[in-house]
Amino acid sequence: MPNTDNSQGHVSRVLVAALIGVVAVPTAMTGLFQSIDDDGTNAVPVIDMRYRALGDAARVRQLRRDYWKAVDIYNELNRLGIDNPGPPDI
Repeated sequence: MPNTDNSQGHVSRVLVAALIGVVAVPTAMTGLFQSIDDDGTNAVPVIDMRYRALGDAARVRQLRRDYWKAVDIYNELNRLGIDNPGPPDI
């Protein structure tokens, strides 16, 4: 009596390998041809992240200074006894 479990295991492994090949080869070829066809005309500009981070940090510091300046003005108006000075203009 032949061992059917062993032969079925080999067949299933072959089918899985074939399925992986059917999926992997077109995916790899698409990426390969895409990189070959790209001559730089469709390049996406890369923004230097360091400059963006520095600009963002400066913007956050300015917002923080503006906030505390508005709060100080509001507190000074309250200290002088001005009724209902309104919310600070931030």
